[in-house]
Amino acid sequence: MVYNHERNKGDESKMEEAAGKKRSYSIKIGSQMITIDIPEDAKEVDVDSDYTVAYCIGDIDVDYSSSFCESAEEALQNLQEAYDIYADEPDNPYNIKPVQTRVGNHDAYYFRTVDSYPDEQDVACYLFLIEIEKNCYLEIELDGDVDKLTEAKAFELADVKFRREPKRKSILERIMRRKTN
Repeated sequence: MVYNHERNKGDESKMEEAAGKKRSYSIKIGSQMITIDIPEDAKEVDVDSDYTVAYCIGDIDVDYSSSFCESAEEALQNLQEAYDIYADEPDNPYNIKPVQTRVGNHDAYYFRTVDSYPDEQDVACYLFLIEIEKNCYLEIELDGDVDKLTEAKAFELADVKFRREPKRKSILERIMRRKTN
């Protein structure tokens, strides 16, 4: 069952009926649509546009969105700028500055910040840029308590399983194809 923004807009009852079933959402990354399967136990699913999908799983907030960068250097620069904003405690030894990595079979970049609050659990934020096609990235932001959002859990959630949707040919291409057949 595939849901997208246009089919779901204002139709919360269908989403509630789908609870407990495999749910998939499509978002545009670069020149293609990808379909992301979200966990069965995901709550508070939000499909804001053709470019974002967000949900909660346990006490972890997960947000997928489309991101475009001209180069790998720009991707790292964008992550550094985001890190500088997110890192409330720049000297926190648990922070990880932006680095290149692999997530599943994809080249990726990520950082982690950890914020400490008096009388509350420390909060971790991970931001991943996973290269889906040249210069087009799936941006994944994860937020949650440090004890639940471990590095292993963050990489597990970032290793999102998705399917590439076939590109539809334009009407002109379809007409021309019929003429040649």
